[in-house]
Amino acid sequence: MNSKVCLIALIVFCISQVVLLESTTVEEPTSDKKVSDEVANENQESKSSETEVESTGDISEQSKDDNSTISEVVETNTTLENSIKRNKTSKITCLALNRTDETEFVLQFMNFTSHANLFKTTANLTVANCALILFYAPWCHFSSAASPHFNALPRLYPDIECVAINAAVHTNLNARYGTIALPTLFLFHNGIPVAKFNESQYTLDKFTVFVKKYTGIDPTGSVNVTSLDFEGPLSNIPIQETDYYLWLAWVFVVLCCCFGFTKLSVCHRMIESLRDRKSVV
Repeated sequence: MNSKVCLIALIVFCISQVVLLESTTVEEPTSDKKVSDEVANENQESKSSETEVESTGDISEQSKDDNSTISEVVETNTTLENSIKRNKTSKITCLALNRTDETEFVLQFMNFTSHANLFKTTANLTVANCALILFYAPWCHFSSAASPHFNALPRLYPDIECVAINAAVHTNLNARYGTIALPTLFLFHNGIPVAKFNESQYTLDKFTVFVKKYTGIDPTGSVNVTSLDFEGPLSNIPIQETDYYLWLAWVFVVLCCCFGFTKLSVCHRMIESLRDRKSVV
């Protein structure tokens, strides 16, 4: 995810630099052309002063359209933030899952087939399923450090579903819920994120305080990380993966730098110097 964002940002930056470089290499107009341009500008100013009153109404209508567009964008971007703020003062009620199989008390990895109900919302429903969803990345050292503590949560909260989402795979969910840093923990209720874990330390005792604050549910056992929690299912050892997007970003930067260098006057002088040396030889 971060590599894709970095690649896009680098592309935009390099294109803007190339456009700026091209604009600076344009030759300045001659004195005669400057005089003609000044005369044309005076004529244009006189015409613009005549049509200023007529264009006032169009500008006001355009500003109204721009303001409405901006308000729609702001409303869309603050939907998640508002849903979290509404639940800061009130506790949510989680529906009992009535689990019987011991395998159900284990952390689950994201699967749209089996976990599609996590993101479904039913209107006017106060008692609904709760879920603790962790966005992580296998190569992230901070995610690996938090994994044993998150692996212990299903054992302590049998009525809350605990799911881990690989942010490098499910990039659409990152954009949907505004996941920027990793790891990121959300508390879902009725398919809606109602709280976000904002502590700097991703430890089991901090997790229990977080769950207690928003649900009122106490852990069912001792709040300790066992040796089994270090074994999985979420690995506590970062996986070294080749980030192809990052390599592609670096290649693009190098190519843009080379292209920009060819547009500089220094490069042109070097080329001319080499040509003169060849001609002398």
